[in-house]
Amino acid sequence: MGLNSPHKFFNIVPVFIFLCFFIPEKITFWCVVFPLSVLICLFSPVSYVYGNIDYQVLISIIATNVDEASEFLLQVPIKVYLKSVLVPALALLSYFVSKKIVIRPWNKKALVFISVGVLTVCVKPTDFFYNFFSVYKETNNNLDELKKYVNSSSWTNVVLDEGEKDYVIILGESARKDYFHLYGYPIANTPFLDKVSGISVVDGFTSGGVYTVGSLTNMLTDGEKIAWKPRYDRNLIDLANSAGIKTYWLSNQGYIGVFDTPVTAIANRAQEKIFLCKQKKCIEKY
Repeated sequence: MGLNSPHKFFNIVPVFIFLCFFIPEKITFWCVVFPLSVLICLFSPVSYVYGNIDYQVLISIIATNVDEASEFLLQVPIKVYLKSVLVPALALLSYFVSKKIVIRPWNKKALVFISVGVLTVCVKPTDFFYNFFSVYKETNNNLDELKKYVNSSSWTNVVLDEGEKDYVIILGESARKDYFHLYGYPIANTPFLDKVSGISVVDGFTSGGVYTVGSLTNMLTDGEKIAWKPRYDRNLIDLANSAGIKTYWLSNQGYIGVFDTPVTAIANRAQEKIFLCKQKKCIEKY
């Protein structure tokens, strides 16, 4: 549950109360409570914008670069960061206070069982952690499937019809059309497209996903349309290769390894590829 939801701290506070039962013991605090409170602190800004952590959010984090991350972090209100920092800060405060006044909630077994039972049934304070590790597992499974199929092509009997000599596809970030002046947005933020002649404006196009990586993955592969599930062995680059077209991939996106994201893996199927950014940080502005 993101901080921007109507419930706000309705889930975060119970999680903290749940962890308080582990605070008085030194080992459980430093090995369980404090690391988890830091984890909540780090993901709170993301949850504020996107809500629950899911595969789409995690793969977007993996695919981002320093510039994009900085832009995103600057858009999050300062109050969100302050609230996020309060979680580990309160955990530390509770730990040292419990040492001073010798709080031992574990000695009150009835209180422990009743409190944990009420919290678990009413607000499910463990949902955040269960959801996070489930998403992490899903991400790894998807990347394993990607590694398994992306290096093989199932395109057969591909014939190139006579057409244009060169084909250029320009890919950008996912965006809603109602934020562009070209489609009626009141602020003139598309000056070039507004005045250029001979341009074909496509309207009514449905994105292949709700985030950039997912959208491009579905658009660049001949996958299952209804289930929105890509087929990496039937991607656009391999189709062009099978047709005898010389393929190039020029990208300004950050790049660390072959399987950073599904889009990176598909890009590496091109015969020639150039990544202008390395290690998620642009060496030079292009």
